[in-house]
Amino acid sequence: MTALKQLKKPIISILIQGRPYELTTVQEVSDAVLIGWFPGQKGAQAIADTLSGNNNPSGRLSISYPLNSQQLPVYYYQRDASKQESYYDQPGAPLYSLEQG
Repeated sequence: MTALKQLKKPIISILIQGRPYELTTVQEVSDAVLIGWFPGQKGAQAIADTLSGNNNPSGRLSISYPLNSQQLPVYYYQRDASKQESYYDQPGAPLYSLEQG
């Protein structure tokens, strides 16, 4: 992606995924990010319509995207004997907050 950025052309990253991942490099290099989740049978058409301007994306994030992978939840599967205050390895503000969009 960094090599593409050197071409001085706009970069739109389209993410087809089911959960949040670390997007620091994607966010730094891209001029726009479109999260398609798992779009289904009409997903390609919806993405094409959005990129061509025939559809105005108006959604908001239903989850937060972590700033780095250490903010992802870690599940410890322990009994209640040793409760933990937080299940994050690194607290802090996310890269994209809930309802941002």
